Amino acid sequence: MKIRTKRAALYAWLPVLCLVALSLSTAPGSSEARRAGNLTISPGEFYGGQGVTFKGNIGTAGKRSIWLEFHMGRAGDDWTRIEGSTRETEADGSFEFVFPARGMNNIKLRVAAAGGLATEQKNFTAHDQAVTLAVQPDDLDYGDSYCGGSRRHFISYDAVAAEGYTLTVDSTPDGEPVLEGRGVRLEKRVKGTDWQEVATATIDDKGKATFDLPGSASTGQVAYRARLAEWTDNDSEIGWYPSFPTYVDAQERPNAVTIVEAKDPTADPWADPESLIVEWPTVTDALVDDIIIAWNQGPTPPDRPGSADDRAFRAPSATQLALNDLQPNKNYSFAVFTRSDQGICSKAESDTEKTDPIPQPLPVEGFSATALAPREVKLTWNPISDAPPEGQQLTSLLIYRDGAFVTALPPTETSYTDTTVWPEGNFTYEIYTVNHWDVESPHETAFVQTPPEVTP
Repeated sequence: MKIRTKRAALYAWLPVLCLVALSLSTAPGSSEARRAGNLTISPGEFYGGQGVTFKGNIGTAGKRSIWLEFHMGRAGDDWTRIEGSTRETEADGSFEFVFPARGMNNIKLRVAAAGGLATEQKNFTAHDQAVTLAVQPDDLDYGDSYCGGSRRHFISYDAVAAEGYTLTVDSTPDGEPVLEGRGVRLEKRVKGTDWQEVATATIDDKGKATFDLPGSASTGQVAYRARLAEWTDNDSEIGWYPSFPTYVDAQERPNAVTIVEAKDPTADPWADPESLIVEWPTVTDALVDDIIIAWNQGPTPPDRPGSADDRAFRAPSATQLALNDLQPNKNYSFAVFTRSDQGICSKAESDTEKTDPIPQPLPVEGFSATALAPREVKLTWNPISDAPPEGQQLTSLLIYRDGAFVTALPPTETSYTDTTVWPEGNFTYEIYTVNHWDVESPHETAFVQTPPEVTP
């Protein structure tokens, strides 16, 4: 009886216990607030400390205090209130305020209020600051592997001291947001950790700034860095930020050759229309390590070796380059550079010359055809003249009959017997020579008629 009484009492309280459990499980708490409101964050890309606009609605009308909360996204973590972020909504529950972005990655943010009210959560990742400093001498192209000085690991550059150079600051080297108008200071290392201001500029709409430094007689290595200024616009709290040091090895430029002349190696057009000679005076500058001869086909000489169609290298003592594999009847433009052992080139001196056209061989003389029999024709011609000073450079002598190829002979031959004809045929023969550029002489023609077969 006693046991049955306890069971009856338990059954009587069961509905009440369920209601209490349900109310506890659905009550809003500090760690799991209702997220009925909406939230937008702008700009979408930002730095830690940059003023960011939070705009939305807490989800319930009425003026009330609100604040920012963050969550690290780890199991067991609670939403944490961000100190100093308290603001107030409008009467309709909307809000818009600026607050410096947290310098953290992959956290979640929301706007919350008392009573378990909160907006939707937003993923939040801030960019780290970045800045690089590169050097581009006025006429040294680091894309030119022949004549651009050296660049080691993108932090050490060669430059010509007397001609000045440009230093380019990039505050968005990996696609970071642009803070247009941010100040930047170019500094030069005095000693150790002491830096001296050289010049100032502002970041443009592409995230860059440039410093044009004048020429100087001083040579040697100088260390520079770019220092981004503090950024406080729009309630931002971004501190100053320096680049790594960039080193400039200021050097002397070697003297250029005084004159360049390109010319035909001989007055004989038959000699070699594929050849030209390039000449320049003796170089006496001790800085010169080698000489680069660069050329283009056409009227415009290359402004640097790397942009040329082709190039050749000679010792400092050289004064001539002979080229024997050019195209006949073409203009070639040459530029000659001296180069130091550090890869610094002189200014270019240039000249343009045209190769000779390919000469046409002389025609064969005294060409005749005689029928020796119904099935035999003999062709004869005079010995081929070697009239030009160095000969015609002939390679073969070709014979055609009625437009069809018959044979090729050495140019020294003076006769040929064709035994592939037939009786009572009318035949037209052509003969011409070919030189080693595959240019043909004018054709010479001979006609012949073979007799009928003789029947015994």
